[in-house]
Amino acid sequence: MSNLEKETALHCAAQYGHSEVVRVLLQELTDPSMRNSKGETPLDLAALYGRLQVVRMLLTAHPSLMSCNTRKHTPLHLAARNGHQATVRVLLDADIDVNTQTEKGSALHEAALFGKMDVVQLLLDSGIDANIRDCQGRTALDILREHPSQKSQQITSLIQDEAGTGELSKLLNEIKICRDKDCSFEELCQTISSHSQSMESFGSGRLSDEEHNATLTRMNKVLSSQL
Repeated sequence: MSNLEKETALHCAAQYGHSEVVRVLLQELTDPSMRNSKGETPLDLAALYGRLQVVRMLLTAHPSLMSCNTRKHTPLHLAARNGHQATVRVLLDADIDVNTQTEKGSALHEAALFGKMDVVQLLLDSGIDANIRDCQGRTALDILREHPSQKSQQITSLIQDEAGTGELSKLLNEIKICRDKDCSFEELCQTISSHSQSMESFGSGRLSDEEHNATLTRMNKVLSSQL
């Protein structure tokens, strides 16, 4: 049975965090993949409203719900949008794909647009791809530029710093591989050259002058040890 919004009893219990009711309904084999008029499953609603215990219960009983997504939203996107850090962490710990995309982009787009800095940091720590684009071809950074504010600037710096650090780590790791393989000087130069464009972007405006100079000093020390 459902209401005019096509919501089942499980939808309602999940939305309001009535975990005991959810438990009973799951025992009665209520279909947890049914969608309401907005295309939301009970897990979507639990994630949207940060009903942590219900999210855990639904994921434990029906892990397949993590891949039961639409192009409009996923549980991860909805939890990120509303800044439910603990719920985002539970979803990630359950191995939901952090890079899952909808027409609005990644969960990073949602968290960044709505100013949820803690969730942005969690997603970055989980290795989310900051270069994913939404249906209009915009990255999360592009979205932030369209909504200038102090919070947007702070999140922009967070994403850019993480991207720059990640690019540097990739370069240093490839240099280490070259060293372990006893590569020639020419091969080492080619490895460095392949990152030059990304590193140039990384050094241009992403960090303060002091931070950028410190990074370059670190790079030079590592490079010197390889030559």
